[in-house]
Amino acid sequence: MKKEDFIRYLLLLIAFNLLCIGTPLFASEPDSLEQLKAMSLESLMDVTVYSSGHKNQQLSDVSSATYVITKEDIRRSGSRTLPDLLRGVPGLHVANIDGHTWAISARGFNGVFSNKLLVMIDGRSIYTPLYSGVYWDTQDTFLHDIERIEIIRGPGATIWGANAVNGVINIITSDTIQTDSGYLATGIGSVDTNSQDIRFGQSGKQFAYRIYGKRLERDNFDHYNNSTSEAYDNLHNRQAGFRFDWDSKLNTKMTLQGDIFSNKANQLLTYDVVSLPLLYEDVRSRGGNLMATWEIQESSTSQWTIKNYIDRFLREDGYFNQRRTTVDLRINNQRELNAQHEVVWGVEYRYSKDHLITSNEEAFTITPTSAAEELFSIYLQDEWRIKPDLFNLIPGLKIEHNDYTGYEIQPSLKAIWTPSAAQSIWASISRAVRTPSRTENGLSAIINTPDQTIPTAAGPVTVPTYASLQRSTEDHSEKVIAYELGMRSQITTDISLDTAIFYNDYDEIRSIAVNSYEYSNGTLNIPVSFDYRTKGYTYGFETSMVWQVINAWRLNLNYSWLKIKLDSPENIIDLFFENINESTPEHQVSLNSRVDLPYALELDTTFYYFSSIHDTPAHLRTDIRLGWLPTTNWEFSIKGENIFDHSYREYPANFGVISSQVPRSWYAQARYYF
Repeated sequence: MKKEDFIRYLLLLIAFNLLCIGTPLFASEPDSLEQLKAMSLESLMDVTVYSSGHKNQQLSDVSSATYVITKEDIRRSGSRTLPDLLRGVPGLHVANIDGHTWAISARGFNGVFSNKLLVMIDGRSIYTPLYSGVYWDTQDTFLHDIERIEIIRGPGATIWGANAVNGVINIITSDTIQTDSGYLATGIGSVDTNSQDIRFGQSGKQFAYRIYGKRLERDNFDHYNNSTSEAYDNLHNRQAGFRFDWDSKLNTKMTLQGDIFSNKANQLLTYDVVSLPLLYEDVRSRGGNLMATWEIQESSTSQWTIKNYIDRFLREDGYFNQRRTTVDLRINNQRELNAQHEVVWGVEYRYSKDHLITSNEEAFTITPTSAAEELFSIYLQDEWRIKPDLFNLIPGLKIEHNDYTGYEIQPSLKAIWTPSAAQSIWASISRAVRTPSRTENGLSAIINTPDQTIPTAAGPVTVPTYASLQRSTEDHSEKVIAYELGMRSQITTDISLDTAIFYNDYDEIRSIAVNSYEYSNGTLNIPVSFDYRTKGYTYGFETSMVWQVINAWRLNLNYSWLKIKLDSPENIIDLFFENINESTPEHQVSLNSRVDLPYALELDTTFYYFSSIHDTPAHLRTDIRLGWLPTTNWEFSIKGENIFDHSYREYPANFGVISSQVPRSWYAQARYYF
C-alpha cells in the first residue's frame, strides 16, 4: 500500500470515529465488562504486576521497562493466538514466518530459533532446552481466562534466571473465583476457518474450579512466490485443562492446574538452507502439564510461595522426533524486615530429560540421543526504601548452576525516584547470561551454502559447496551487561507516557566459525563449528502513550527504535540468521483506536508499521474489529485483518522454514456467557 493511501485511510477512519461517537453504551453487559470499561486511566497505570520483582506491586512502582496487556485489551483485540496478542508491544517483534511458525523476540536477535526471551504461563517456563526458545504453535492457551500478560523488556535474570536475557513474558491466568460461570465462543473465518472455546466454573465458600476445552483450525497462508496459490502451513490445535483454587481461611491458599494438548501442522522445508530434499512434513505435538502452588501467609510481614510442576512434551517435525520430561520446584519468600527493607528471596531446582532422534540422519545427528540436565539457583533481591515514597534502591543477585558452564552470577542494581504521585523515573544495570542449549552441545549437521569460486590449475571454478557442522567441544554462555533508564508520567488526567532507553553490551554471542576448506570430487566441504567470539552492542528507545480523548474514545500509540551492531572475527559466517544485524526492524509503530459507539457497538482499529529486515520490505498492516454487546449474555464481533493488502511477507525464510505471505482475512465470532 502506498504511503499516500495509508494517510488517506487513517484520516478517514479518524473522521469516522469522531462522527460515530455518541452516548455511552446503554445496553447492559456482564459485570466484568462494565468494570473494565469503567476503569480510569489512572487505575490502568496502577494495575498490579508481579513479574518484575516476584511480588505484587503497582506498575507505577516498577523499576523496569514493563508493559501490561489487560483482560480488556485481550477481549477487544479479537486475537485467536498468543503471538497475535503480543503484536504492537513496544520493544517486542512478532512476525509470522508461516501459518504456524512465529519469530518473536525482545530488543533484537529474532528468528525461528530466537533464544533470548523467557516465556512463562503462571510462572511455569514454556521454553525448550533443546534450543532455548519457544514452540509457539503449541501454546494455545485459553485466551478468555487470561487475567493479564506482563512483558518485561530487558534482562530479568536476577529473579527468573538464565535465558531471561532480553526480556520476560509472563502470562497470568485469572483466579477461578473470577470464572465461576459458563462461557461459550464459536467463530468462523477465511484463514482461521473455525474455532470453539468452552469453559465452565463454579465456586463455593472455600473453593472454586473451572474446566475448559478449545480447538482452532487455521488454513494455509499464501505462497510467497505466488500469492494466488496456497502455502503448505495449516494448523489444527486441540487443548483442554482445569484449575482448582482452595482457600483454607487459615492463611493458606492452594492452586492445582493442568493442561493437555495435541496439535498437527503442515510444514515445508527447503533444501536451500539444509541439505534435505524438499520435505512436506506433518508436524505433530502433544503433551501436558500439572502444577501445584501453595501460598502461605506466615505473618503480616512474611509470605511463602511454593510452586511445583511437571511438564511432558512430545514432538515430531522435520528436525527432530523428541520426548522431554521436565520437573521444577521453586520456593519463594517475600519478607518485610522493617520499614526500610523488603526482601524477596528463593531457591529453584529443575530437572529435564529428553530423548532425541533426528528426522533425517543424513543431515542431522545429535549425541547422545538421551540426556538429562539439572539446574540449581538461589536469588535475593532487597527493596531498600532510602526515602519512603520518594527514592528506592533495589540490589539483587542470582547464583545459578547448570551442567554446561557451571556457576553463573547474575546481579542487578535498580533505582526508582518518585517525585510525585504522577511521575516516576527509574534506572538499572544488570548482567544476564544465556546458557548453552542441547543442540549446541550435541548437534552435527550438513548445511548447504552458496556455490563458491575456487582457484584451480585450469582457472577459477564455481563448485557446489556445503558446510559440515561439528558438535561443540567447548561450552560458553552468551553474556550481556544491560543499562536502562525509564520514565512513567501521568502528563494530564487523560494522557500517560511510558518511555525507556537502553544500551546492551554483549559478549560471546553464538555464531558459526569456518575452520578449513576441503575440495574433493568436484565439491567443496567447509567444516564449521559453533563459535562464541562474536561481540557487540544494541541500543534503542521505546515509548508508549495512552490518550483518553473522551470517555468513549481511547488511543494507544507505541513506538520502538533499535540499532544492532555486532562484530565477528573474519572466519565467522551467519548460517544462523538471528546473529546478523538485520534480524529485527529498526522502527516499529502501532496505533490502536478503541471507540465505544451508541447501540452497544464497539469499533477497534489498529495500525502497524514495521521497517524492512534483510530481504523483507517495510510494510503497513491495518486491522479493524466491530463488536456488538446487545445483552448481558451475548457478544458478537467481526474482524478484518490486513484489510488494505491482498497479502504481505512478515519475515524471511529462516533455517529451513519457507516463509509464507500473511493474507488479508476476516473472522466472525459469537460469545455466550451463562
